[in-house]
Amino acid sequence: MAAPYDIELAGQLSDRAVELSMLGDVEEAYGRLDAAAKLYHEAFEIGERAADAVASLDAPEPDRSVYHRSGAALAAQAGKYEAAEKLIQRGLQGDPPFSIKTELEELLGDLPILRTTKVNLRNLPPSPRLWLVPNRRNHA
Repeated sequence: MAAPYDIELAGQLSDRAVELSMLGDVEEAYGRLDAAAKLYHEAFEIGERAADAVASLDAPEPDRSVYHRSGAALAAQAGKYEAAEKLIQRGLQGDPPFSIKTELEELLGDLPILRTTKVNLRNLPPSPRLWLVPNRRNHA
């Protein structure tokens, strides 16, 4: 039996992760890099939990791959490149839509650059920052 998935929980966690990431951006803009790093790390941890909530291959697409893409972008932003790679690989499993698959592959290709240069994720075109906001359906 496959592990259960929880789209609602993933959405709630992802919303919080994006909020924390944006607060990190504000701290970074004001030069408070330690506070920004702490917020980015917390956003990554929550984003990873959102991806974990839909890790089952039985979880519907595009939700499953979108939450993995978002979690991977948050991991990269926090400097957690191994975790980003793991989330990308999980997101590519199953049957992600072509556009999400392409974005996951692009982010995977950007990881070596991020590892070696410490380039801010927001400066990479196309901006993975846009990937943080899930394009999810209404599950109400």
